[in-house]
Amino acid sequence: MSLLDNIANSLKKGVNNVISNKVDDAKDSLGDTVSNLAQKAKDGIRHAVENKTKTIRFKELPTTLEEFKALEEAKLTDYFASAALAVLALNVCATDMDEGARILEFLNGPNDFSGQDRQFIENQFMDGRSYVTRSYFKGATPENNYTPDKPYAIEVTENPHSRDAFEQGYITLYLESGGADSLRPIVLRTKKSTGEWFVNDFRALLAGIRKTKETDEWA
Repeated sequence: MSLLDNIANSLKKGVNNVISNKVDDAKDSLGDTVSNLAQKAKDGIRHAVENKTKTIRFKELPTTLEEFKALEEAKLTDYFASAALAVLALNVCATDMDEGARILEFLNGPNDFSGQDRQFIENQFMDGRSYVTRSYFKGATPENNYTPDKPYAIEVTENPHSRDAFEQGYITLYLESGGADSLRPIVLRTKKSTGEWFVNDFRALLAGIRKTKETDEWA
């Protein structure tokens, strides 16, 4: 091989190395860009739901299972509405436990409404605490004996962590109470074959609500 051939081969190898390095750099840059865009998209989704609050309104409050099922929201395809319906069901329990239990059995779907669930609810409403569920309606405060505005309205919030178990079929939403300093969680679960959202855990809604002014001995 001549001297000129050796020089030509060396130049060729050098050019190929430069091209290869540039391609690798471009791949790395593209990978970083895609990764950054994916993270930004993920952050954007979380930010988008950070303050997502929906107000569910009702002209009248149902007192029977039949009235409950007649509500548009009872289709259970909107998880915000299902969360609000839990308040309506528990509100019936406050005055008629048997009928309220029937409504909760419907609202729980495939979940069992157990004797323990019933006992827990009854315990929360002891000593005249039937006002607990009224505290979730807008306008209801301890000062006005939890008298709600009309039409009845319930605020339901989804936050960035609400969907932490969404792929497993769960969502945690938060309800505002005029008798609590923080939002109260409720867990819902979807039936994938129908898209319905049923109540999975409602217990946090009933605990720790401030007494009405007229029943608070320290007021």
